[in-house]
Amino acid sequence: MSISIIAKVTHNCNLGCAYCYVNSAAEQGVMDEYTLGTMLGKVSKLNEESGRTRIIWHGGEPLIAGKEFYRRAVGEQSRLSHTFINGIQTNGTLLNEEFLDFFEEHKFGIGFSLDGTQETHDKNRPYRNGKSSFTPTFDAIKRAQERHINNGVICVLNQNTYRRIEEIYQFLKDNRISFKVNPQIPCGRALETDLALSSRELSATLTRLFDRWFYDDTTTPIDIDPFTDLIGNIGKSRNSEPPENYPGNCVFRNNCANSFLAVVPNGNVYPCGRFVGETEYLLGNINEDSIEDILDSPVRKQLLKRASQLPKTCTACDYSRICKSGCPDNARSMNGDIFARDGFCSAYKTLFRHIEKTIKKELEAYHART
Repeated sequence: MSISIIAKVTHNCNLGCAYCYVNSAAEQGVMDEYTLGTMLGKVSKLNEESGRTRIIWHGGEPLIAGKEFYRRAVGEQSRLSHTFINGIQTNGTLLNEEFLDFFEEHKFGIGFSLDGTQETHDKNRPYRNGKSSFTPTFDAIKRAQERHINNGVICVLNQNTYRRIEEIYQFLKDNRISFKVNPQIPCGRALETDLALSSRELSATLTRLFDRWFYDDTTTPIDIDPFTDLIGNIGKSRNSEPPENYPGNCVFRNNCANSFLAVVPNGNVYPCGRFVGETEYLLGNINEDSIEDILDSPVRKQLLKRASQLPKTCTACDYSRICKSGCPDNARSMNGDIFARDGFCSAYKTLFRHIEKTIKKELEAYHART
């Protein structure tokens, strides 16, 4: 088992996104050098058996921490007898050539946040003064592509984007940008808006996008998360189980509490980025507690039980082996309990059924031709 670390190095951000899940009251500042070194040292011990740790540098906007922060991080990693796989999730607006040189040299993957075309993106992700952030974000993606740096995009589905999903797909495909779709989640500043999709709107959007992608006969295909993984997984026997650390979308992971920890600037540790700031889900502090005590916290033990204590509606479902009741934070924030099912359950079930029928139809057509 190897646990990935979501290192939230700052809650600060230069954008004013409509749906940001960081609470507007979140503490400001950047992770200090002591916390950075302690975190890297302790997680290397945490994953000592596997010998490798994936670090996702996150925020806020993680580039606000500055180049010297990441130089120190890589320097500290080099002093440890451990392999670190680094990725960073950024809005791209601060990604200059010096950062790109550094990320290329040290083999950082880069995840960008881009909500489609300029029109849809700027409705969701303007600068704090309301000005467009599209051009610097898009330019950063193209410069990363030119350098062949491993990169991808997260695109949020909400009232500003879902009606334009085919247009967004075409734009991203034309620019050879593989992407992940995330529904807007009900937390942080997103609670102050009416932009979230209903389950019906989400399921209709996901199935439309799937069909547009699946039936697109093109010489320049792109990947869409979660579709690429779901095709392989849904196509398997219904009696088969994905592995514990199934590498697909974290929402459908067998037991996400065994896969992630999130560390925030002051060293507090949470089960993942979604739980950050929720006092009842605080696992400990990386500066003050041993990694053993953090892993052994009562909160984490409760989360680990979730996969084996699914609601009856889930255990009776044909697709429970795929989604495992979905995201525990979606369950908590939308249905009031981590042991409930994901609030987007009906949308996901509709998508799974649609993909299954599509695969079956294509296989039947193939066998009829051969």
